[in-house]
Amino acid sequence: MLLDKKHQHDFQSITVTEGDTLWEIASSYQNSRETHEVINLIKIENNITDDIIQAGQILRVPVFQVTEKEIVYATSEERR
Repeated sequence: MLLDKKHQHDFQSITVTEGDTLWEIASSYQNSRETHEVINLIKIENNITDDIIQAGQILRVPVFQVTEKEIVYATSEERR
C-alpha cells in the first residue's frame, strides 16, 4: 500500500515523564494532523490497547515530514 506524501512519517523514541498523557504527547508531535489520529498511530506502534501510559515508559511517536503544500498554506495564513 502506498501512502501519499502527507502521511509519510518516521518514528522517534521518547521517555514518558510523570504527568504525561497520550493527548499531550500527540499534540506535541502532530504537525497539522488531528491529535486523535496521532494518538492512534502511537497506540498501534507501541501495542497499547488503552489510554494509560506510565512514567519511564519508552514510546515510539510519529515524526511527520512537512510537505511543500503545508509550507505554502502556512505562509499564506501568516500573510492574512
